[in-house]
Amino acid sequence: MKVFAPTRVSPSRLNAFAACGVEFRMKYLEGIPSQMQNSASLFGFVMHDALSFWGPDRSRDLVKLVDQAWDRQGSPLTKRFIVEYRKLSAEARAMEQQIRDDWREQGKESKKPRATKEWRESSVADALNSLMEKWIPAMDAEGHFRFESGDPLPMLYDESLTLAETYAARWRHLPNALTTEFHVMEPWRGFSLDLYIDTIEPLMVRSTGELLGYLINDYKTYKQPPSEMKDYRQIVMYYAAVQSMVERGALPFLEGHKLYVGIDYVRWTDSWVDDGGLPFPSRRVWEVTDEDLDRLGGELILYRKAVEAHIFLPADKNRSAFFCDYPDECCLKSTSSAGGSMRRVEVEQ
Repeated sequence: MKVFAPTRVSPSRLNAFAACGVEFRMKYLEGIPSQMQNSASLFGFVMHDALSFWGPDRSRDLVKLVDQAWDRQGSPLTKRFIVEYRKLSAEARAMEQQIRDDWREQGKESKKPRATKEWRESSVADALNSLMEKWIPAMDAEGHFRFESGDPLPMLYDESLTLAETYAARWRHLPNALTTEFHVMEPWRGFSLDLYIDTIEPLMVRSTGELLGYLINDYKTYKQPPSEMKDYRQIVMYYAAVQSMVERGALPFLEGHKLYVGIDYVRWTDSWVDDGGLPFPSRRVWEVTDEDLDRLGGELILYRKAVEAHIFLPADKNRSAFFCDYPDECCLKSTSSAGGSMRRVEVEQ
């Protein structure tokens, strides 16, 4: 095992440990390279990349920034595929919109235009199928990203450009961010908080222009509305790190101002509802209390003790192996993968 410091923590480490200790052990302690990543990871890389350039200057063309991000993210083969697919993308997106418009005129709604008969019988679909037959075997052999049948690479690329248009229209009025992709390595209660903050930006009331304080903001590219507390641990850690830096004078531009934490749900639509069936906001903002900080401190102590004792619990049985970095060694498949030594006994009964 490589040297691992249990007092160096990050949201990804802590969440990985809580989700599946076996995957955590292989990734962080044993240093085993990930077998592959799923399509959601690539989409998230692209959107975070583009937004890191757009946040400080919201007058820029976000669609162009997203398109450029595809040339920086992904594997060599996925990048080459996108270069070729760009020639077809505009036609594919126009076809999708036409299907939606036609269905709407008939009083129906098509949430998946590419699953319709109109799409399947179009020349766009024929051209795309030919392109996929050429590229998919090579990308599968490369094994860098897994693309679900519902999220093939062309659809992710097209969605990112369409999303950029709607997202920019919704948030172009916001004040520019003070900083983006802000790396923090901050000592806190005996630990080192190692994290990247997507943006720190002014939090203002739109109708009055009143400055409430500053928002420590994180982008999420969830496809569906999450439970309210899904990212609780992460945003409290962000707050703890920034508050500590302000208190020791490392961020003078934030001194004397109230700090908030928030999450920007990039894929949000007005159809989202929360756990109680109420409208789900496209951004959520919280105030962090001392009780939250104490709870985080207690969790970090338990995390450190468990790692030092080499206690790594396997994932809950309901977790899909598709989301594991090591699907071939998934601990849901055998006790040996989970670190156990049980052997099955064949008994005639």
